[in-house]
Amino acid sequence: MRFKTLALNPYLHLALLTLVVLITFNRTLGSYFIADDFGEVAYVSRIAGGDLGLLWSNFSGNYMQIPSMSVWRPWLLISLLCDFIAWGTNPFGYYLTNIVFYIGTCLALYLFIRALTSNWCQSRSALAAFTSALIFGLSPLHCEATTFVVGRVDIICAFFYLVCLNLFILGMRADHKHRKKLTILSVVSFWLAMWTKEMAIGAPFLALAIALIWGQPALQFKKSLRLSAPLLISVVVYFILRYVALGTFLGGYTQGIGDAQAASALTHWLDPDNTRRLFFPLAYSLYGSHHIFHTALTIIYVMLFALLLLRMASLSLPWRWLLFLPLWLATTLAPIYKLWGIGFELEGARFVFFATMPLASALPLFLFAPHGGKAAAKGPSERLFRPAFAALSLIGLLSLALVLGKITSRHNLEWVHAGKEVREFAQQARALAGRDHTGDTIILGIPKRRGGAEMILNGTTFKIMLGRPFMANSLPIDHLLTFDPIIFGNSNYINSQRLRDSLARPGTNLLVWSSEDRLLKGLILTAHHGSLPQLLLPTTTPPCFLHTTGHALIADVQGRAAVSNITAGDGIYFGNLNLSPMDADFVEVTLTCLEAPSDRPITLACAWKDDDPEGQYRVTKAFLSAKPAEQKVYLRLSENFRWYTQEAIRSLFLELPPKTTVSVSGVKLLPAGEICPHLSLLQSDKSARPITSLGFYPLKSGEAVGLHVVLPASLQNGQVLLEISKPNAFFENFGEGEQVQAIETTLKKDAAATVDFTVPALAKGANYQIRARSIDGAGKPLGAASDPVVVRID
Repeated sequence: MRFKTLALNPYLHLALLTLVVLITFNRTLGSYFIADDFGEVAYVSRIAGGDLGLLWSNFSGNYMQIPSMSVWRPWLLISLLCDFIAWGTNPFGYYLTNIVFYIGTCLALYLFIRALTSNWCQSRSALAAFTSALIFGLSPLHCEATTFVVGRVDIICAFFYLVCLNLFILGMRADHKHRKKLTILSVVSFWLAMWTKEMAIGAPFLALAIALIWGQPALQFKKSLRLSAPLLISVVVYFILRYVALGTFLGGYTQGIGDAQAASALTHWLDPDNTRRLFFPLAYSLYGSHHIFHTALTIIYVMLFALLLLRMASLSLPWRWLLFLPLWLATTLAPIYKLWGIGFELEGARFVFFATMPLASALPLFLFAPHGGKAAAKGPSERLFRPAFAALSLIGLLSLALVLGKITSRHNLEWVHAGKEVREFAQQARALAGRDHTGDTIILGIPKRRGGAEMILNGTTFKIMLGRPFMANSLPIDHLLTFDPIIFGNSNYINSQRLRDSLARPGTNLLVWSSEDRLLKGLILTAHHGSLPQLLLPTTTPPCFLHTTGHALIADVQGRAAVSNITAGDGIYFGNLNLSPMDADFVEVTLTCLEAPSDRPITLACAWKDDDPEGQYRVTKAFLSAKPAEQKVYLRLSENFRWYTQEAIRSLFLELPPKTTVSVSGVKLLPAGEICPHLSLLQSDKSARPITSLGFYPLKSGEAVGLHVVLPASLQNGQVLLEISKPNAFFENFGEGEQVQAIETTLKKDAAATVDFTVPALAKGANYQIRARSIDGAGKPLGAASDPVVVRID
């Protein structure tokens, strides 16, 4: 009896949950800042340095005044400010705060389940609460929120969200004297949650549901509405104040980032893999698609669902939780309607942090609920069935927690290593910035991602990393040229025109970051200045041949390579090349699609490989029409920074679209100068406008921009189309068929050898991309679009 009393002691459960989380996430304390952390720590350092106006700005306006977001999160800022005051730029303290709040969230979830199962027997309530909190605490989907300083936004919000609901339940059950105090504390907790992140918006509606379902008596709407009224009124007040602060009732990412998310939202919701990764959270780079953990999880889920079916057969599922859990889950998913999606490496998992609370609780609650209905009779068989069922349920749930814990520990280590790599890169970049220099230094391959962990987010993050408060004095970076996105974009894409122009200047050095060696390595690229190698079709002679993984067939039809029975991975291999990355930019493919599964555009890809036999192919893609007409497709190799990270390209691989039959009449390499316009920005005196080391042109609000377009000789017929993006919209963030959504303005002029545009004045406080392309009289594109240039309006 004494052992049973100890085993059911809630303090023991809370201590065990704390210990398990510490064991799983203790290595987080040795990580470093990553991604958004740099910008947010630098921001709070200014407040700590005396700029208190910035603190008030976060109560009266947008968070950190970020133009691409519309959120109201002052309490998140205060948590970072407190850490900065206590720890400065020592990441240990920031991660300690994350872990403390994460433990608090797990414990608050335990208390929440105990409170709502208080009418069960003590053992069932304790087991349901403990296993729910344990599975939640060991979820691999929580590494992003825990081992990423700014990921605390979900943890702290969830902590106060659960505190709010726990206090509401206590108040609902308290006498009138204590109810008022508990209600006030519940409302305060709700505001702290909402001022951390908007995900807590469902709390008042859950409070109403709790009062309806668990109230005494139940289903008394007027009484339930009266109990939850302070929280419901808080929602109304919150939205009024939010509108005053932000000018909008909604929020989230805005401008180009928001448009890109909205464009892909439906696709993400319809993708079953996103839902699958909720239950099989295995990062692809660590576990692949067929790992023993996948098998183990499958076996455990089959066992648990078999037990659940037994409960359903006994008609004894708890009706209160059948009503409450779907509502709880719905309120956690509604706020992320544009953010839904978990990547192959579990990137974006923190957006489903709230959803994992009801998901982690569902099976324990249904399996440990008291037996009712037909199972209520207490015959001999029933006395044997209930302990056996509970034991099997406990074994299954603990097994699930154990496997999830093993996955989490390994996945979280990737986040820790990502932080350590950022620390090493930062040390070398700071040493480089502090040296005397005679020319510019180009840095490619700035660490971006390890597994699902973001590292150095963009060029702006790189600049912040070399300044205060991370350094006693800001280091000069004008001579360190980066080609990262300015704010948000595909980190593989670069402006190859700017890179080539920079390399052409005397004294310019090229360094490439090696993640394997944790070093910045020098690289010398030399153009051959000769004719580009001819790419012969496989109907002629090796080393060009048809590479097939299935039953693809090739035939020579009047000098064309007709390829049929194409499956994924089939293509044409071009070997024995000795191509400098400085020589070519595009692969031009002339082909006809003879047969396709539908009329939708199909994908053509080209990959390249260097001398390293262990090296991976790097891929660039383009879309082509499925209509049976000859067309030219341009695959831009040099838009990927990795094109420039080896001294010579030894082979190319043209991957053909699966389930099609194509006729290829020609494949050749081209420099950008033959098919792309060249853009440059001019000052009022027609001289070249200077560009920053981060790759954008700074402009003053209202200043007209002179844009000079130089066309290749082959494109000097027809018209020039100038495309200007929406604020903070970047073309590479949109799919091939979606890029029109990024365009705000288009201008046309008759083509000539050179064309001057005057770009209209642009809105203040945003970045814009500008690109040019040639079009014929019917508006059909000729050649390829130019590399986009970025202008920032101050």
